[in-house]
Amino acid sequence: KRTAVACRQLFALADSPEDMINLSQEEIIEAIRPAGLFNAKSKNILATSKMLLEEFDGRVPNTQKELMSLPGVGRKRDIDIPKNRLRQKLIA
Repeated sequence: KRTAVACRQLFALADSPEDMINLSQEEIIEAIRPAGLFNAKSKNILATSKMLLEEFDGRVPNTQKELMSLPGVGRKRDIDIPKNRLRQKLIA
């Protein structure tokens, strides 16, 4: 529940890498505070947004190797992202 709240608050401020890099770390921290570990997560969010724009044309990469190259993305998150993508395709 806390993660869902944090996501809603963050995506209300910015819902793309382009918008995300225009936020300050403090703005991100305030949005994601309910999820905990907000200092490290805010740094990763900014670094990941920048990397998505610079190295992946603003898109979430498809391969496990590319996903795991993103700051803060480990094996568990790498598995969750493709499942979420599949769910989005099925809903759309």
